[in-house]
Amino acid sequence: MTTLRGSLHYGWLGKARSRQEPASFVLFVPGKHATKVVAQDGSALPPEHLISSVNLKVEVQGTEFGDTFRLLVMRKLESPPLL
Repeated sequence: MTTLRGSLHYGWLGKARSRQEPASFVLFVPGKHATKVVAQDGSALPPEHLISSVNLKVEVQGTEFGDTFRLLVMRKLESPPLL
């Protein structure tokens, strides 16, 4: 099992040609390539499943498989205070 911290976004992974596919959740981890977040069986997560977590800092646990991250657990991280 792998634990990663990064920013979760809803959109497309890769170049514009991939936008023919439905949008998905993408995790951006500093120093690593972006990965698509999917369910444990590899299926896409429905938008309503994580929509409250979009564009927020998260910590995820699961397994990396190619350019996907098979999600087991996710928790929101505290945002730094605005100055």
